Amino acid sequence: MYNFMDKVDFITTMALLTDKGNCQELGMRGGGHGVVLTNLCVFDFDEATKIMRLKSLHPGVTIQNVLDNIGFEPVIASGVEETPPPAEKVIRIIRELDPLETRKRGFSSGALKKHYDL
Repeated sequence: MYNFMDKVDFITTMALLTDKGNCQELGMRGGGHGVVLTNLCVFDFDEATKIMRLKSLHPGVTIQNVLDNIGFEPVIASGVEETPPPAEKVIRIIRELDPLETRKRGFSSGALKKHYDL
């Protein structure tokens, strides 16, 4: 089971805002609305509420699987689709960057890695 933590030790990127402001207010380049890629699905952010929105489900995953593994109520996009497979170029880059295949330890089952042959 994979769960979002109530509190994290550090944040690697800032998609929207912090208690000190958003990227533009802090004088940072980039930022804005990003995505959160998990072992189950892809989230983006609802424009109006800034709450994470379920954008797509990985093959074989249901909305209930996602809800059972998070501690908050996301916005559910209308017409949640299946996450498309990565392009061959992306798979090649992943394999080249991770020749020891440490990425495979992050999958809860072999189904997803088998489906995408990562």
